[in-house]
Amino acid sequence: MTQKRKRLWALLLSAALVTTQLPAVVLAENKTPEDGAVASFAALPDTVKAQTVPTGTEESELGLPKELSADVYRVTEEPPAAEDTGIPDTDGREDETGEASPDSGMEDSTPEKDAGQETDSGSRKTVSTATEQIPVTWSSAPAYDGGVEGNYVFTADTGRYALSNGVMPPQITVTVAEEIEDEETETRQEELDPCTKTEGCTLREGHEGGCVLLPPANGSLAKTITHWTFADGDNLNGGELPLPGVNRKHQAEFDTVVSMLPTQILSEIEDEAAPALVDITGWTCDTYRLDSGSWPVLGEYLFIAVLPEGYICDPLPSVKVTLGGADMLVLNNTITEGHITVTASKGGEVTYTSGSGFLLSKDGDYHISGVWDGTLVTDPDNYTDNYKEEAVVTVPDGVTADVTLQDVTIDVSSTVLACAFAVAKGGTAHITLKGTNTLKSGEERAGLEAPASNKRSPFFPSTATAP
Repeated sequence: MTQKRKRLWALLLSAALVTTQLPAVVLAENKTPEDGAVASFAALPDTVKAQTVPTGTEESELGLPKELSADVYRVTEEPPAAEDTGIPDTDGREDETGEASPDSGMEDSTPEKDAGQETDSGSRKTVSTATEQIPVTWSSAPAYDGGVEGNYVFTADTGRYALSNGVMPPQITVTVAEEIEDEETETRQEELDPCTKTEGCTLREGHEGGCVLLPPANGSLAKTITHWTFADGDNLNGGELPLPGVNRKHQAEFDTVVSMLPTQILSEIEDEAAPALVDITGWTCDTYRLDSGSWPVLGEYLFIAVLPEGYICDPLPSVKVTLGGADMLVLNNTITEGHITVTASKGGEVTYTSGSGFLLSKDGDYHISGVWDGTLVTDPDNYTDNYKEEAVVTVPDGVTADVTLQDVTIDVSSTVLACAFAVAKGGTAHITLKGTNTLKSGEERAGLEAPASNKRSPFFPSTATAP
C-alpha cells in the first residue's frame, strides 16, 4: 500500500510540474527579443524629471544624466545537441529492442528541459535581463536656448541600444524662468510683503478676494457671533451655489462668482438681545484663480466670507461653489464621447464639453483612438478669438501634451470653422502616430492646427492623413 501511495504522489507531482511549465512553453513561442535591446528604464527622480532653471543657464549646466539605469535583454544561443551515433544506450534507459531496462524509474523517463527556445537549426536560445548603466545623449524640442523663457523637453537617445517594442525613451522637462526662488526665500518674502490693500490684513500681497483682518487686540471690544443665517441667499440652493453652465466657452471670473454670493448675514451676537445685520465685506478662495489664461470650469470650491473688523465668528460663513455638471463629463481620466476615447496618464487630465470637444488640460500623456461621430457647435462670427473652442481635441495655452493617435479618424470638414485637432497659442504637443490616422477640418481650418509661433509638429493642411 505504501509503495502504491508513493507512485500516486509521484504521478500527481509530475502532473503539477507539467502544468506549471505550460506558460514557459507558450512564452517560448514568442519572438525572441534583440540581444542588447532595452526592456525598461528605471524611473528618473522627480527633481531630475522636471527642472526649473533661471534664464542664462547653459545646457551643460542642466542636470541631464550621462547614463541611465535600464534592464537590457541578453540572448545566448547554445549549439545543437550531438546527433545519435547508433551506439546502444548503456545508462539503463533503453536497450536495442526498445524495452526499458528494469531499473528505469517513472520520474526518470523524460529528460529535464530548460526554458530556452529551439531554432530551426536545432540550437537553443536563452533570454534573460540584466540591469546595466547605458550611456545616453539628450535632444531638446524645441532646441534649447537658455536665454529664452519657456518649456524644453529633452528626450534620451540610447545610441546603439535599441528599444524593445513599447518602450519609450525617458524625457526631462526643463523650464527656463526669469527668476528662481527657493521655498525659504519665498517664505521670507511673504513675511516681508503683507497685503497693502487694507491695513491689518493677514493675507499676503496680491491675494484674490477681500482682505481678512485680525480681531481687535482688546477682546472686550470684539463682538462674538454665535449664530447666523444669510440675509440675501436667493442664489443659493441648500446653502450652496451651483453653476452647472460653466464650461470652457462660458467661464466665470472670480468677481463674477462673488457677485452671486450673499452680502449680509443676520447674526445673533453674544450678550446682545436683538439680532443684527452684519455686512460681508468680501470673499476669499485661494484655489479659485486664473491658471494659464483660464478660470476653473469644473469642481467644488469653498468661498469664505470676510467680516468687518471687530467681529469674531468661528467658523466664518462659507459657501460651496460647484462648477460644471450640465455638460461636462469626467471618468477616471478616460472619456469616450462621439466614439472617440481619450485616456490621460502621467499627470494628464482630460475633460469633455458638449459642442466644444475634448480639452487636454494638464501636462501629461494622452492616448486617443476611435472614429468621431459627435457634433461641434461653431460660431463663425467669433472665429478669430475663439478658434480653440471649436476643435474636437484641444491642447490649451501652457500645457505640454505627449499625444499618441492610434487609428483615429476625425472628419469635421462639413462644419464651417470646425477643427479636428488644435494646439492653442502657448501650448505644446508631441504627437506619435500609430496605425492609420485621418484628420479633416472645416473651411479655414487645418487638420492639425497650431499658431506659427507654437512649439509643435509641422503645420498640416486641412486634411492630414498618416499611416
